[in-house]
Formats: sequence, C-alpha cells, structure tokens
Amino acid sequence: MRTTRIFAAVLLAVAAVLVGVSGPAAASPTNVVTADSGAATSVALKSATARCPVGTRVYGGGGDIVGGGHQVALTGLVPAFGVKTGQDTYTATAEEINGDYPATWSVYAYAICGPQLPGMTIASGRVAYSSGDRVVSSSTCPASAMPVGLGAAVSPAAGTMVLNESLGNYTRNAFGTLFGWSAAIAFVTESGHVPAGVGLTSYAVCATLSTAPAYVFADSVYDTTATKTVNATCPTGRTYGVGGYLSYATGQLYFDSMVPSGASWDQAAVDGRADQSGFTDGPWWATSEAICAP
Repeated sequence: MRTTRIFAAVLLAVAAVLVGVSGPAAASPTNVVTADSGAATSVALKSATARCPVGTRVYGGGGDIVGGGHQVALTGLVPAFGVKTGQDTYTATAEEINGDYPATWSVYAYAICGPQLPGMTIASGRVAYSSGDRVVSSSTCPASAMPVGLGAAVSPAAGTMVLNESLGNYTRNAFGTLFGWSAAIAFVTESGHVPAGVGLTSYAVCATLSTAPAYVFADSVYDTTATKTVNATCPTGRTYGVGGYLSYATGQLYFDSMVPSGASWDQAAVDGRADQSGFTDGPWWATSEAICAP
C-alpha cells in the first residue's frame, strides 16, 4: 500500500511539468453546459449528453451522480465532435455496481465549450479486457499537440468495471521528445466477472497552442473515510478539462463525480467513494486534475 502511494506520487510529480512551445495562441473557455439523464429512477445504466452551443467546440467535461449512494459509479466520460450535427458534445454514463440499487438516482454531464482551438482533434485508444483485476489504456495527441480535455469509458456497459484513473499531460518521453497523452485505468468490481468484449477507451481532446496549459493536481486527505472530495484550482485562467485518480488499485473505489467547478469555472472537483461493502484495505486518497487555460 505504501509502495503504491509513493509510486503514484512520483507519477504525479513527473506529470506536473509544464512546457512552453511555439505555435498559435490559445483561446479561453467561454461556456459550461450541463444536461441530466431525466427523471430520477432506479435502473442499471443512465447517460446524459451536454451539447456545446453551435459555433463553439468541446474542450473537456465531466460527470456527476446525484442520489447514487455508494452503489452507482461513473463508467463513461466521452468528448465528441459534432461532425454531422454541428454541435460538439460531452456524454457522462453511470452504472449500478455489484447488484441492483433500489433507490432513485440521476447522472449529469458537463461540457466545457469555447472557440475553435488550433489543430483540434480527439485522440483515443482502446484496450480490451483479457484477464486479471484491471485494464489500462492510453492515447497520444498528434505531434506538437497537447491535451486540453480528457475522457475515459468502459464499453460495452456491464456494471462490472469501474474507472480508477483519467489523467493527461504534455511531457517529455524517454527520448526527450515532447508529447501529449492521456491514460485511463478501470478495475473489476467485487462481482469478479467481466463479460467478453468489454474494454476501456482513453480520450484526449488535443490542440496545438503557443503555451501549454497548466496541468494542476490536488490530493484529498489520506485516511480510511468512505468518501473523498478534492478540488484542483487553476493559477490563472479557466478550466479546459478535468481528470482524476484514485490511489488504491482495487474495484472497491470509484468516481461519483468529476466536474469543472468554481464560481469562475477555474477549478476541477473530484468525488471518490468506496462501494457499499466498504473499503477495508487501509487509507486511500483521491486526486483531482485541472487542465487550465494559459
């Protein structure tokens, strides 16, 4: 457990490197749009899709579960360009885990929208689950592009895997080359069974900017409480995108919320929770990542 914490801390320290590059200037997010899944009911899966105003682009986004107790988890956070509809979107999906949840609940999607950024594209990478307790996926932005928003999704829906990480940055690889990336991890829940064909996709909304965004991380308290809430605050500018990480490698922890926040939308808030059976392996913490406009 201690080794896991130290290793994760090192990864986040490396990820906090900020790099300036030459290229077109950045624009600031101008709008945060929300949408809900409809009437609060008790069903196994729900999705909500927030749509950016026509003429704007999706930078990043998030999802928030209302009324899920400790038995409904975020399993999908997906940015998409509106090639056919003309409206970019961000979709949040949540599922009941480890059995039926009798109470009613809803899920909300958040889309962070703004003007067209230079070289915008969505990079993605999918890995099918094969065996073990987890599946890991990543995506890489085109050369000289950096992530401004993130996403991750377990698909097809099964209710047997929960997201544990959705992070991104613009750093140097082992060869000293700058590159933008996103990474996602999902863990098998206590049910212990994953149907054939289930996989994990990592998303990065990429753009080529004159100055890299600030990638800001914040940790919650490190203890045994069942709910952790933490906010990462941008030093300047508004939030382009939101990410998160849960410190313990187990399917007993999951994201209840990962959203832009703050009166000026200059923060990223993460709510991590233990499932209904509780988490007995010791203290843990949640990390929030804010990708901030330069």
